[in-house]
Amino acid sequence: QNLYNATQAQAAVQAAAAASLPPAASLPAPPAGPSDADLKPAVGTLVHSPRGASAAAAAPLPFSTKSRKEKSLGVLCRNFMELFRDAPPNPGTQGPVIEICQIADHLGVKRRRVYDIVNILESIDVVCRVKKNTYRWHGKENLPHFFAELQRLGQDEAQAGRYSPARGMAQTCQKLIQIFLVSQRTEIVLNDAAEEVLGPVEESDEAGYQKAMKTKVRRMYDIANVLQAIGIVSKENIGSNSTDSRPSFRWVFEVPPGEMHRFRPGGTYVPPIVTQFERPAHVLATGGGGGDGTAAAHAVAAA
Repeated sequence: QNLYNATQAQAAVQAAAAASLPPAASLPAPPAGPSDADLKPAVGTLVHSPRGASAAAAAPLPFSTKSRKEKSLGVLCRNFMELFRDAPPNPGTQGPVIEICQIADHLGVKRRRVYDIVNILESIDVVCRVKKNTYRWHGKENLPHFFAELQRLGQDEAQAGRYSPARGMAQTCQKLIQIFLVSQRTEIVLNDAAEEVLGPVEESDEAGYQKAMKTKVRRMYDIANVLQAIGIVSKENIGSNSTDSRPSFRWVFEVPPGEMHRFRPGGTYVPPIVTQFERPAHVLATGGGGGDGTAAAHAVAAA
């Protein structure tokens, strides 16, 4: 009986305490914390932090909505560069951070396409690698100094008579630029550039020659698309059906090859050096494997 009376008394006390509280609706609401939307940066903006910045990702676009032209490296590179248009130039370690996965999602393309662009930009020091899937933006402002050093290295190799075909996209890009810088030519025919950079085609029959040349030209064309997007070269005679108007690359960078030496310490002018590489005897005899590669160059340019 005593236990029952104690329980009843405790219940009465709790009921009285509850009755003295204000209704739930009259209680002040807790302060609202930041929403997920507040924590995410606006699409296309750069988020600066003490260690740099990151490119924000937008909702990915379905791959099927993009045309073949929209997927070209030139178009993708222009869209990529647009993301960092307002990023301050920084050749050190504080530039904006580039996350490959975020960029691929934002542009609506596969990561390997972004890597193709980034590998070329890294080869000319527009970006640098930090770790897997992460790069840092340097910008284009230091390009004249980088090209001046690239010119010096190319001149040293040419004067020493050293020649080796390029391997990989980064080395291919550097060697293509070196052709302009060392020879001081302002325009180079596409298939000539392909052989000078990647080595001569050794196929003796016409079909084999054109197939091998087409592979080399396609690689050069991909690199040229990126270099054109950032204002280093332009593509000429593209889409022409005339064999006289052969597809070519033209140097359009703000500093001509003949003046690049001014951007290296104590740089002195070196006359043009035409890079020579040894062609197979049957190629020399036939003028290029039974053809000059013009058909292959037009085929790739028109693709």
